[in-house]
Amino acid sequence: MGEWPRKVLRTSLYVSAILFLISGALAYVPTVYRYDPTTGLWKVVDKSESEIKVELPSAREFFNSNVSVPIAGTIVLEPPTSNHVDSQIVTIKSAGGGGKWYFYMAYPLDSVKRYYKIIAGQHEWIGRATVKSENNSLSVSFSLFDNWVASESHLHLFTEEPTNLSNSELAPGQFPYKRSYSTPVNQDTYTVTLPATEVSTIYILLHLKVYNGSNEETAWAGEEEETKMCIQVSNINVAWYVKKPGQYVAKFLTAAIVTASHPVLVTFSNFDDLSLEGGGEEKLPVYYSFAEDLSSVQSWIRATDLNNQSLTLQNGQMMNMLHKIVVGTQQAGTYRNTATVTFTLQAVQNHIEGESGQGGK
Repeated sequence: MGEWPRKVLRTSLYVSAILFLISGALAYVPTVYRYDPTTGLWKVVDKSESEIKVELPSAREFFNSNVSVPIAGTIVLEPPTSNHVDSQIVTIKSAGGGGKWYFYMAYPLDSVKRYYKIIAGQHEWIGRATVKSENNSLSVSFSLFDNWVASESHLHLFTEEPTNLSNSELAPGQFPYKRSYSTPVNQDTYTVTLPATEVSTIYILLHLKVYNGSNEETAWAGEEEETKMCIQVSNINVAWYVKKPGQYVAKFLTAAIVTASHPVLVTFSNFDDLSLEGGGEEKLPVYYSFAEDLSSVQSWIRATDLNNQSLTLQNGQMMNMLHKIVVGTQQAGTYRNTATVTFTLQAVQNHIEGESGQGGK
C-alpha cells in the first residue's frame, strides 16, 4: 500500500450568481428561501424570483489515493506510487513440541511513512506501529490503544524475510535493541541505523510485553494498516439565477464520510465574495453556515472567514453547508468565484515526549 497518511480529496466549487435569467438546465434544483424583512421569516420562493441549480459529479463515490474533482466534474484517480509488501504471522514449533508465534513488518525502503497493527495474543488489535526510513536511519514507533501499556519492548531488523527463525533468534531478550520501562508506557520510538547491505525491503520484528489491568499478553507488530476513505459529495458546480433584490439561502454542499479508517480533516481555501465577470468593483456578498437546514442555522460565516475554518469528521458523519447571497443594488451581470474544499485523512503519528535512541530506559 502506498503512502496513505494524508489522503487529499480536492473538490473545486464553481460558484456563480447571475442577476438575470439565463436559459439552460443542470442536474439538480435545491429549494431556495428568501428573507421577508416585514415578517422576519424566510419563505420559499419560486423561479420567478430566484432559483439555484447544481451540477452533480460524474461519479459520486471514490476510494483512496489522490482524488481530484476538476470543475468539469470528472474524477481522476491516481494509484499509489509505491508498492505494498505483505507482512505475515509465523508459527514455529519448539523442540519440546510446543509452538511460538510472531508477526513481522515488511517495510520497503522508500522513505514513506507506514502504519502497522500491533497484535496481542495473535488476534487482538491493541495499537499502531509507525515506520519511516530517512537517509541511513530507520524510525520505529509504537502507540497503544485504550488502557494497554508496555513494560518491555524489543526490536530486531532483518534484510531477508524472517520466516525460518530458530527459537534462539526469536528470543526477544536477545534482540539488539531493547528497553525496559520502570513505569509502563503506551508509546515510544526507536531510531536505529539501517544495515549496510543494499536491499529494497527491510523486515522488522517489534515485540512488546503488554498489560491491560491484570491481563498480560505478548504483542507483535505486523500487518500493515488499511488506510482509506470514501467520500460522497452532493455537487461541484453551483449557479444562482436571481431576478429580484433580497437575501437568498439554499443548500450549498453535502459531503458524507461513507467510510474512513481515520478521522477526516475538512479545510477551505479561496472562498470569497463573488466578483463581477469582466472586471469592476462590484461584489456580491456570500455567507455560509454548517447546518442541516435553515431552521437549525446558528450563525453565518463570511466567505473570506470560511478559509480560517476547519472540521474533523469521523466515519459515517456528514457535513451540510448552506450559503446565503445578498442581492441589493449591484448591476446586472454574472458574478463568480472558485474555491476548494480539501478532505485529508488524518493518519498521523502521536507526539512522543523525550529523546529517542538505541539505549535502554
